[in-house]
Amino acid sequence: MEQTVGMRRSVRLVLLAGAGVALVAAACPTGEQRRGENLQCGGERGTGSGTDNSNATCTPAGELGLRCEEQFVLRGVADVIWVIDNSGSMAEEIKGVQDNVTRFVDTITGSGVDLQTVFVSARGNTSFTYGISVTESANVHAVDAEVDSVNGPEVLLAKLPQVEPHLRADATKHIIFVTDDNSTMSSTSFLATTDSAGTNSALAGRVVHAVAGFSVEDCPDIAAVGSNYDAMVTSTGGMKLPICCQDYTALLDILAGDITATALSLPLSHSAAGNTVRVFLVEGTEETELTMGWHFDAQRKAVVFEPEGSPAPGSTLRVRYSALD
Repeated sequence: MEQTVGMRRSVRLVLLAGAGVALVAAACPTGEQRRGENLQCGGERGTGSGTDNSNATCTPAGELGLRCEEQFVLRGVADVIWVIDNSGSMAEEIKGVQDNVTRFVDTITGSGVDLQTVFVSARGNTSFTYGISVTESANVHAVDAEVDSVNGPEVLLAKLPQVEPHLRADATKHIIFVTDDNSTMSSTSFLATTDSAGTNSALAGRVVHAVAGFSVEDCPDIAAVGSNYDAMVTSTGGMKLPICCQDYTALLDILAGDITATALSLPLSHSAAGNTVRVFLVEGTEETELTMGWHFDAQRKAVVFEPEGSPAPGSTLRVRYSALD
């Protein structure tokens, strides 16, 4: 099956008797052709939040405005769902992800985060002409699905019954879309159906990341600008990364670092004056102030623990701060 999207040919995959047979159009630009010589792989974080934190107790404090207190249980748990476009033009990007899967998993779990990761895409082979081949393990899983250029969100929702057994109630859900095209499903529709009141509430609190084309100036040969993915990332505070990045090791390192930081963070309900933030470890009726091993990230609006200094998962923590809003 052949389809023209964004003035570029993209050939779909044919699956016969359970074996994937790839038909790749010679006219499709490869990942190497797409990648600019000097394009940096650094990401940009969205400004929103995937969670609704209304955990604060605040009281007026004169010139300090509101003095707030919030209590958390540090989970240190992350569920990561990769949704990878396996249309014919994506072979190099699929290889870039596949070559760095082990490093990605080891970076997150090595930081003390309890990780489950699920790959939703066609199962590939070592020729990298379609799909992705990952070695499944206790924390790496694969759901076989043909994801074309424009239907990643719809495929994820359709395959959610196979994905859901690998998700934990106490984990932050991270969804990573990898595509050189745009989604036909709008950001508004996807986010509405995956919030706590939506029909796909197993994904509630999700943070959306996207490895896509966000600018034809940076990635001139993409099929389409990923405007719907851009909106999803912006709304949920995920990472936006260029698909035409030269170095997929660096790209996955950025994602692993961001997911680790989220798992080891305490997201505040209000913007805080950074120099007023204090963190306490709560044990029974006693609390001990923690003066090292964490920092306040104003962009995340969160206290973020360093992996080597993080309290144990399950620890109860209390944060006091002056609110700016």
